[in-house]
Amino acid sequence: MENLTKQQLTLLALLLSFVTSIATGIVTVSLMERAPKAVTQTINRIIEKTVERVVPAENQKASIVTKETVVVRSDDLAVAAIEKNAKSIVRVKRVEGVGDKRNEVLVGLGLVVSKDGLIAADSGVLDRQFDAYGSAIPRSFLASLPGGTVAELKFIGTDEESGIALFSAAAQAGSTLDVTPAEFGDADKMKLGQTVISLGGEKDNAVATGIVANLAQRETPDKSVTAIYTDRDAASALSGTVLVNLTGEVVGINAGSFRFEKNRYLPGTLLKSAVESIKSASR
Repeated sequence: MENLTKQQLTLLALLLSFVTSIATGIVTVSLMERAPKAVTQTINRIIEKTVERVVPAENQKASIVTKETVVVRSDDLAVAAIEKNAKSIVRVKRVEGVGDKRNEVLVGLGLVVSKDGLIAADSGVLDRQFDAYGSAIPRSFLASLPGGTVAELKFIGTDEESGIALFSAAAQAGSTLDVTPAEFGDADKMKLGQTVISLGGEKDNAVATGIVANLAQRETPDKSVTAIYTDRDAASALSGTVLVNLTGEVVGINAGSFRFEKNRYLPGTLLKSAVESIKSASR
């Protein structure tokens, strides 16, 4: 070692550094293979995205586009998607009877589909109740909005094929209708294994995360999606539980014949078509 020149010592140091880095990589891979799944899932559930920023140059006549990599955890995306839909989901109550026999029953969840308070729900919320003499019990509907506000619901119509019922919400005296219409995603572009979140809950919001396990499609050139299956049951036993993607777009709803299987959803594209069909028929 004493007889080595400075150049030779430098080359030797670089060689040792190279060998050490290879050894470190081998050890890391070996440890990752033996690590618990929870650890590897946490590491793998990190997304990198490139953000472009336009920065004015000093002379103000030109701009410089800079790029930087931002690390986004999928957990953060899920939280943002849930918060985005917080004011779009309501709880539908059926009011049965009058006077002392008046009773409010939670019958499902509803989804706000327009700024003026149109709410889509499973048509099962319309099921009639009968008294001991076989007569239909008088009924009306209410919507419990986020924040505790209650709105009266006016029934507009149903779409038999999809099993969707449409209501119009009106704020009660002394209150305002503070709702946000849902943003819909294209269910026909969904992929197997894509992360999805179901939003429900009888009193407070409840969530369940999972993946798209299967997609039922029409035998047509466009292969449009007719049903979405997930690997987990819905977050709520109530019909009307909503399915969203990580960008907060509604891609499905547990309604119609789908309500009998808690991991199957009517695609959001069919829900939108049903709403438009009901609106057209009611004009």
